[in-house]
Amino acid sequence: MPIRVGMLFDGNTERYGLLSATGHLVSALDRDRVEVVGVFLSRGPSEEAIGPKCDEMVQLDAGSLPRMRTVRGGPRGAGRTARMLAHAARSARMLAQRIPDLGLDVVHAHYWHTFLIGGLAARAAGVRSVWQLHGGFDHRGWASWGWDELGGVLADRVLCISRWVQGTLPPAWRERSTVLYNGVPIGRMRRESRRGEFRRRYGIPGEALLVGAFGGIIDRKGFEYFVEAAEIVRRSIPDVYFALVGDAVAGNVGSERLAADLRERVSRTGWNERFLFTGRIPDAWRCMVDFDVVAMPSVPLPGDVSADFGEGFGLVAAEAMAQGAAVVVTRCGAAPEVVEDERSG
Repeated sequence: MPIRVGMLFDGNTERYGLLSATGHLVSALDRDRVEVVGVFLSRGPSEEAIGPKCDEMVQLDAGSLPRMRTVRGGPRGAGRTARMLAHAARSARMLAQRIPDLGLDVVHAHYWHTFLIGGLAARAAGVRSVWQLHGGFDHRGWASWGWDELGGVLADRVLCISRWVQGTLPPAWRERSTVLYNGVPIGRMRRESRRGEFRRRYGIPGEALLVGAFGGIIDRKGFEYFVEAAEIVRRSIPDVYFALVGDAVAGNVGSERLAADLRERVSRTGWNERFLFTGRIPDAWRCMVDFDVVAMPSVPLPGDVSADFGEGFGLVAAEAMAQGAAVVVTRCGAAPEVVEDERSG
């Protein structure tokens, strides 16, 4: 008899890597052994993207996750922490009440706030709790406020998407951790790719070189260096197009400011028609087949300890390689585990 796993999501998140990786995971699970119940705290992009891939879908309507920290200039403080804890307690009670009726054996959470919700609900209902880390453990600020101990109390197993992520864990987490790399369904991706669609949509000639970068526009993605590199490349290769596939994080002041800065910088060069800002494209991996090169220019930020030091895995690179694009990445985070220098990128 298959075990029933409740996959816990915000529902309103738009993080490309998280949505794509968990979507691949849910689709790949052996349904003779696992039944997936998608449990969503709120409505939005991740419910629409992941919900249909689940065997069942449950909407708690607990509300979207309060933001715990921001990129370059959002609100911080005790009030926001209090709202986060209140939301977590309310959501955990709602989920714990539903677990027996849903027949869940495991609650599987994918993000910090949902770790707390899923862990509390699982303990209250007497089922197992699994936390999957999609980035490094941040030992600074709010993340140090008892999380070291909570992992030892509320998580039965911690899944890390790379050895690099596992190496950032505190001892209480590391002793119950396992590395489970993100996977990409190469056969399905190639069957479902949309060759030529991206170029037709944006008027890019078939013979022109197309270079792209994918992801939410936040500091650590290093997209300012992608723009800078594009300016340099264009001087020696005039017939080249660049595309940034992704958007600012809604409501995040720093992310929105960075996106505006990048657009302004490209506009000042006078070659807007050769540098495209497409915004978010659902299942963006389908269009990677049209790209000759995909860049992942992630960078550490000043004062970084772990969590922002590059990618937790680098799913964009893996998806691009599966679609036959050449890949260029920076040597930080888990990128060297995904791309072997001078061999696969």
